[in-house]
Amino acid sequence: MDVLNFTNLESQVLSSFNEGKKTFEQLIEAVSLSEKTLNTILEGLISKNILKLDSKTKQYSYQTKVDGEIIILDGNLLLPTTIIRMKDKMLITRGEWYEFPLDFDIRRIIWNVKLETKTNSTLVDLIKSSVLKEKKSKIVQLPEYINLVNKIVPYSSKIGLLIHCVSETVTDVSILFKIKLSTNSDISIEHKGFTVRSEISTPELITQLKLPVAQRNYGEISLNKIYNFSDFIFSKNEIPVSLNSNELIYIKITGIKKSFELSYYKMDLIGNNQKFDVENFDDSNEAIEKLREIFNGFPSILLSESNFMSEMTE
Repeated sequence: MDVLNFTNLESQVLSSFNEGKKTFEQLIEAVSLSEKTLNTILEGLISKNILKLDSKTKQYSYQTKVDGEIIILDGNLLLPTTIIRMKDKMLITRGEWYEFPLDFDIRRIIWNVKLETKTNSTLVDLIKSSVLKEKKSKIVQLPEYINLVNKIVPYSSKIGLLIHCVSETVTDVSILFKIKLSTNSDISIEHKGFTVRSEISTPELITQLKLPVAQRNYGEISLNKIYNFSDFIFSKNEIPVSLNSNELIYIKITGIKKSFELSYYKMDLIGNNQKFDVENFDDSNEAIEKLREIFNGFPSILLSESNFMSEMTE
């Protein structure tokens, strides 16, 4: 099984490109990104051998001819595009799952991800519309694996996979980033509240579970390790701020209606959690910048230690 990923912003740019936006000026008007961010995304797509730029006409085009007509699929603007190539078919998701033959050209896709708003959507708008909603899986749970739901797969010493739903081909999971608190006792306390939603292959998961415990290697399960900053911003996520020998400090988004509210918590060596401060922002953009500043610190270090990457795009 091969897994290919495009970030949510790469997906947005390619979708707009398929709608006929071929120049930089047309794209920047369509996707509402800063010039710096759009330049970075386009350069990345060129380096991936997806797009090329005609220096004379200043128009972008695919590096090879697209095989087939454009199709429109429903997707979530906050999510990356994940393509899973299996032995006999291809699965594509951006919140909804689609099945195609292996020779399907993924460059044919236009994502129908417009929000109900009269203005262009910014990251603040997107977070406001989704931050208090949990992502709900569209896949169908297999009865024979219902006992796996809410179980944690020990992917590695630093990562756990919390199972939400097991279907025939893919399993909906939350990736838990474990943070161990220092302790001199025999009891090891871990924080598991820093998460991101993802999908894994059900056959790969079941293959490992059928092995004797001593022979299981969950690290062989393919895992998407590239996400966007916005993938981590939802109401129940506990974003770590700092860790010392005595406690872990983390924040949660606890309100967005009257003002954008960030609550600060601390977790001690015996696992007690206590809320100790609240920060309110009348300007949502200031709150997002605060979250972005925090995320560039300790959370980014945690992700990099497990070879994960979060793109800090606008």
